[in-house]
Amino acid sequence: MISHLEPALREKLERQAVQDYYDTLVSARPEIKRALSMESCWRHYIRGGIKRWAFLLPLLATMGLPAPAVQYFLDQFDAFVRTHVTIGGKGGAIDEALVPMPGI
Repeated sequence: MISHLEPALREKLERQAVQDYYDTLVSARPEIKRALSMESCWRHYIRGGIKRWAFLLPLLATMGLPAPAVQYFLDQFDAFVRTHVTIGGKGGAIDEALVPMPGI
């Protein structure tokens, strides 16, 4: 969703998409609900997206991808972060301290 949807459309659809994913997961394995709430699933979606793209963007930039393509993905990632991460009191629902650097 981060890379292929316009940010406004992603913002409109992503919460319901994650809810549908969670509902399907719990429907298939009800015991998961005891270990994973919808809110926790939502936070995993946000943190996971940030971690993966923070790791992937530098790789894309060094793999010969044309500069306009790298910029496109950077802009998509930037929009996602601005939607979901509170930085300096501005932004979304996840505080920057809760999004650590990805492990290697």
